[in-house]
Amino acid sequence: MTPAAGGPAFDFGRTLLIGIGAQKAGTTWLARKLSAHPQVHAPIKEVHYWDRIRAPFHDSKRWRGALTDRGDRLVRRLPRALWRKKWSTSLMVRPDPCDHSGYVDLFRWGYAGQPVLHEFTPAYALLPPGAFAEMRALHEDVRFVLVLRDPVARFWSGLRHYHRVHLANGMPEDSLVRMARVSLGDPHDPHRRRSEYAGLLGLPALAEGRMHVAFFETLFTQDSYDAVLDFAGLARQPLGAVANPNRSRFDTVAMPEDLAAEAREVFASSYERVYDLFDDRVPGQWGGGV
Repeated sequence: MTPAAGGPAFDFGRTLLIGIGAQKAGTTWLARKLSAHPQVHAPIKEVHYWDRIRAPFHDSKRWRGALTDRGDRLVRRLPRALWRKKWSTSLMVRPDPCDHSGYVDLFRWGYAGQPVLHEFTPAYALLPPGAFAEMRALHEDVRFVLVLRDPVARFWSGLRHYHRVHLANGMPEDSLVRMARVSLGDPHDPHRRRSEYAGLLGLPALAEGRMHVAFFETLFTQDSYDAVLDFAGLARQPLGAVANPNRSRFDTVAMPEDLAAEAREVFASSYERVYDLFDDRVPGQWGGGV
């Protein structure tokens, strides 16, 4: 079926549920839980479509000019395991940056009538405001999920993860501290921007009840999971006993208190905005302690 002219690009699925962040906030666990739900169709977790075709352009090559209908047909004939990740994500991008048919086709492959279409790409938190408006226009019912983590703790965890190979090979911890200070001093640094929630929480495209906000510190609980399922219009499922399944081996690399204090100042607007919006929903662990 072809979408009607001028209508949404998606003509299947009741809801398009897009996870947009934050990095190092339990998103892999939540994405896997949602993907395994029988009412959800999720081709892959991190699709990385919008951050390829819109700033910050994470795939600099963007596969432009190399994508042809012939190649698309070839990939469709490959076993699902082969195209599922690399090929499917590369072939989404069309030469026309306003042509999102490849993104739609990714969800069409393997679709079996599930009411909710889902992807979770934490990098989307860094997208410009207009990208979220474009997402909203693709489907009659687009909803967003954002998982927040204490900004300082998220910043430090993200930095440790980014430099995990260097840490594993013996990089001194004081080198990580120096790099953290460089990041905190640069408003354009992605490590810093990923903990700056105020702007994201104020975007019109994410308002009007279109976005559910969860918190990392309470994410692995039945109540929190139920709230996500309710928001998505999905049947509830028992969660069982669970803890953070992706705990880093570098959790023991502590953040010095003077650095944490500096980070709290940098992220003051994020703390203020989150407390203003969510008040007593904000976990007690928030406050800049790492």
